[in-house]
Amino acid sequence: MKKLFISVLVMLVINFSATAQTRFGIKGGFNVANLSIGGSATSGTTTSPIIGFNVGGFTEITIAGGFYFQSGVFVSTKGAKAKQSVTILGQTISSESTITPTYVEIPFNLGCAIGFGENTKFHVLAGPYVAFGVGGKVKDANGKTENIKWGSEKATLTNNGGSDLKSLDLGFNIGAGIEHNNLLFGLQYGLGLSNISPQDNTTIKNNVFGISVGYVFGGKSE
Repeated sequence: MKKLFISVLVMLVINFSATAQTRFGIKGGFNVANLSIGGSATSGTTTSPIIGFNVGGFTEITIAGGFYFQSGVFVSTKGAKAKQSVTILGQTISSESTITPTYVEIPFNLGCAIGFGENTKFHVLAGPYVAFGVGGKVKDANGKTENIKWGSEKATLTNNGGSDLKSLDLGFNIGAGIEHNNLLFGLQYGLGLSNISPQDNTTIKNNVFGISVGYVFGGKSE
């Protein structure tokens, strides 16, 4: 029975690979990124968006009826400008920093293409993503810049503040776009679901709105 199951599974995979239309593409653009910050340790902290970029390649596999599965690998910069205000003896002291983490992100999207006009399609897609922090900077109000310390080390009196951010980020994407003659114009919003703060009593989540242009190699989307 086990051998029969494996044989049937292999045949289905081979048949799907032979009949499914596969396309490859590249795209890139810019991000409007922000961080959602909360918790008792972040009282008095506000954030504002910063501009970043996204670039990468993807694979699109047709399923049926205009539906397709899309995944790929992208480099995406996220982060925010954070301002913290503390009142001491009736005086308000403010400090500001900008954090610009760089991620390698892998989406797993289910999409649908709806045709209108000649060689033109409207796309909608949604699905989860997994991202890994690989670089980035933290810059204070005086212009001093340091590399982001990735990890889960909590702040203590002896380890110089601990890690800045956890490397693993999980979230959910939703997007839409237009394809005309294999040219792509898309909008996408990524909602971070993971708390990427390694510190106690602190919650930090990524929020990114992206705009991109791209090109698909191969046949036109079904």
